[in-house]
Amino acid sequence: MQILILKLLLTPALTGMATWAGRKYGHSVTGLLIGLPLNAGPIALFLALEQGTAFASVSSKGILLGAVSLSMFSFVYSMLSKKFHWLFCVVAGWITYLSATFFLVQFDWSLLQTFLVTVASLGILLLIFPKFTEGHLAIVPPAWDIPLRIIMATLFIIALTYVSSELGPRLSGLLGTFPIFGTIFAVTTHYLYGADACIRLMRSVVISLFSFSVFFAVLAFSLQPLQIGYSFLLATACCISSQIIVLYIGRMLKKQEYLKSIRFPGT
Repeated sequence: MQILILKLLLTPALTGMATWAGRKYGHSVTGLLIGLPLNAGPIALFLALEQGTAFASVSSKGILLGAVSLSMFSFVYSMLSKKFHWLFCVVAGWITYLSATFFLVQFDWSLLQTFLVTVASLGILLLIFPKFTEGHLAIVPPAWDIPLRIIMATLFIIALTYVSSELGPRLSGLLGTFPIFGTIFAVTTHYLYGADACIRLMRSVVISLFSFSVFFAVLAFSLQPLQIGYSFLLATACCISSQIIVLYIGRMLKKQEYLKSIRFPGT
């Protein structure tokens, strides 16, 4: 009963506070928050509390690999968004996500191999990601956005942790990245602002998965030797640090592209 109450309190609190902070303090804070595992993180915590640290450690490695499935959802949705209705894009994205998940569950790699495969997959997808028209569009989500995210995330976490013993740690982990937030983000942005804004948003999601991957790699490594609380604190610190590095590199690359685009007299 105590864990159920924690599920009903923690997930809405994390989701609501993170969304509010991102909207109140601007894009820099939003960029940091996107990389935080606001949905999969609580799943790993509840699995550790209910099933034990050994189960949660294997699940965390599965969630880490699940970042590949989530990035595939973002890629396919973006590819289709310029030509098709949002509903078709969602269905195609979910099919791709589930297909990738049940393909990846066949492999039992070490933690290092899983991390390298995940990072390499994210890098390849970014290289071939659909192009979009740059703009300065300020995306203002609808009023029902936060309540919908809170309800969907809470119901999903309760359902997945309830059936986790039947699914096993690896499949529970892989399904822990199911694109609850990604679908809501994609559909609302696609419907309200068009394909270019949607592609830009989905690309930022894929970029954020590098920090997401760091979080679950550290968590999978540290859950058993450390206490649960210390392990999550360490993983969160590494995630935030890596997200800052990713954002800094992104800004430097944009600055270099801008400087290259300037034509000085005599050049």
